[in-house]
Amino acid sequence: MKPVWKYCAIALLSILSLAAQAAGHSTIVIADLEHGVALVPDGTDYPQVRVYGRDGKPLVFTHASDDVFASARNMIATTVPQQTTTKMFTTHDTPAPVRGPRMQSDRFHAASDDSDTTTYVYFYDGSWISARRQVIYYGPPYGTAYAVSMAGFAAENDYYNGWIYLDVSSTDHPGYNNTANCSIGSTGGSCNTPTYAYDSTDPYFSAHVSCYGNVHEHRLPICGRYGEPPCNENLSTTIDIYFP
Repeated sequence: MKPVWKYCAIALLSILSLAAQAAGHSTIVIADLEHGVALVPDGTDYPQVRVYGRDGKPLVFTHASDDVFASARNMIATTVPQQTTTKMFTTHDTPAPVRGPRMQSDRFHAASDDSDTTTYVYFYDGSWISARRQVIYYGPPYGTAYAVSMAGFAAENDYYNGWIYLDVSSTDHPGYNNTANCSIGSTGGSCNTPTYAYDSTDPYFSAHVSCYGNVHEHRLPICGRYGEPPCNENLSTTIDIYFP
């Protein structure tokens, strides 16, 4: 494996908002824990996602009509802007060409609709976990950046406390590896990782990145009885991202 090194890019990146996705697109998966299924809109291919039920086993994917997703889309659209801006960290897969500082206009050159995609997994209480895949074309001779980031949101609810945990990992490209862990109270909250990218001039660059997210909610008695939610709820998913 070629030696790698990491540096902080001069630009700040903001977490994706649905309103700014004209150059890319998003996919929403609804985790139906009561019925043990993960819903995707009719006509949509099943994404590379593993959504876990209360028994820790992956939910089974099935299709649902588009109107089922209206509430999820609205919640995501109104909560994504709460995310803070993050720095972008880049690892070189091949030796970087000698160059001066990039201008901001160099940083985003999307050539196709799949160059910027975000997958959201939405849970029954309004919480969600997302992973974003970006292919950022700098143009010759600078190569291409292959970027990954995660975000999570816990909606206000009747739990006492908890956390949002996000883990990005890759066995073949460890430069992606990073985590974020944020505490939450009954008012909910949000969490996100920085954006990590490989900057490569190799036209055959490939990578597999696993994005695991967990929203943990701890409730006080009489939780777990009389139809109340579990005392400890773990809303979790793994979103697999592949390059190319």
